[in-house]
Amino acid sequence: KVMVARIGLSVAVGRILKTGLGLLGISAPDVM
Repeated sequence: KVMVARIGLSVAVGRILKTGLGLLGISAPDVM
């Protein structure tokens, strides 16, 4: 369950960073 939680958190953070960079007009690669 710990690994699943970490993966879920990583995906969530990646999406947030990706969205933030997108708003800044920067194309961000997919972050796992």
